[in-house]
Amino acid sequence: MATLNQLAVPLELFRPIINNIEDLETLCNLCLSCDAFRAEAEHVLYRSYTSKHTDERHLLFLDTVQRNPRLAALVRSYRLEMDPLAHYSSTTLDLIGSALQNMINLKDLSVAINPAKHANAVPLDKFNFQLKRLRWIEQEEDVSNEVGDMFVQWLSTQKDLLHLDWLCRRTQLVKPPACPKLLSLRGTQKTMYALLPGRNIVRFQGVSIRGHGRDEMIDFDRVSTELANLRSLSVRNYLQYNDYIALVDRYLPSLEYLELYELYNLNATSLKIPPNVKILVFSVRPPVQYQTFYNGAIDENEAKILFERYNKLQRIDLAFLTNDQQVCHYKRLVRRGDTVQEEPELLAWEDVSFGRMELIEDVEPGATGTPIEEAEVEYGSDWNWE
Repeated sequence: MATLNQLAVPLELFRPIINNIEDLETLCNLCLSCDAFRAEAEHVLYRSYTSKHTDERHLLFLDTVQRNPRLAALVRSYRLEMDPLAHYSSTTLDLIGSALQNMINLKDLSVAINPAKHANAVPLDKFNFQLKRLRWIEQEEDVSNEVGDMFVQWLSTQKDLLHLDWLCRRTQLVKPPACPKLLSLRGTQKTMYALLPGRNIVRFQGVSIRGHGRDEMIDFDRVSTELANLRSLSVRNYLQYNDYIALVDRYLPSLEYLELYELYNLNATSLKIPPNVKILVFSVRPPVQYQTFYNGAIDENEAKILFERYNKLQRIDLAFLTNDQQVCHYKRLVRRGDTVQEEPELLAWEDVSFGRMELIEDVEPGATGTPIEEAEVEYGSDWNWE
């Protein structure tokens, strides 16, 4: 009789089982109980990690991948969020840096650090991986030119990068051919100035650094050619109305998805949108004093006006807080011939409060031949831009 370790189990039989085991302790026990399961279980155990786990578990993970390059090569997604006020020993910082160097097949990297304190944790010049996604957050107001220049220089080595989330704090230009495949960008207007020029980016999500950017003039002429390529755009309420009208009137002929989020006042019927928009999203966050009775509703008559005014418009989504301030109603209004129908859903507020950055199904970058949807899901659906 064959022992458990001698079982020849077809991969297509046990892979779906292993991929759906959510309890990591159970998965570890399965991995140790049978050699037939070990290789596939190790892929699941090590492919994605976030430092929000307990410190002990994080350090154990780092020590394991630092000592075992084979397991480190299985890591596809790593999220490092360091407390800007906490003290980390030089040993811990060096361990993080050494472990990252071993993750040669890393595709998703999310980093939130204070470069002045945590530089040893991210020795950029020693990394050999080629990312598809990068989230880079510097947790300080004034980033030195040396740190910023080092990051930009390293960014130019990332030839496969598709999605970048970067809160750029100073005016600079990341010159082509750096990041030649970049499709999706999230960041400040300085991020827009730094990376839109010379690239065929199809999606942009604009954000502001808290306390900054509200009164800055936005020079759309600097990136007018690249704005014409955008098919998906999310903008925050800090964008001045006159800037928004100028953006809509002159720069967005190809836009098909438009999201306006964290709005305080919604006047849907007077809103102007680009003529080719198919999906329009409002994420409404009313002032605190109104949250107890604000319902954020947009009625079907108002939606009809928008549908009649823009014949390409197929769907309107509206997110708004309920009275308990914890749950967000997510209303979807869809054009059905000459009628408007509602398709209600219910989500948590955090799912929409920072912009969902959804893309319509047919958006596909002709330059690379890689569908955006594939890039979205290939390396883990647990990616969170926030």
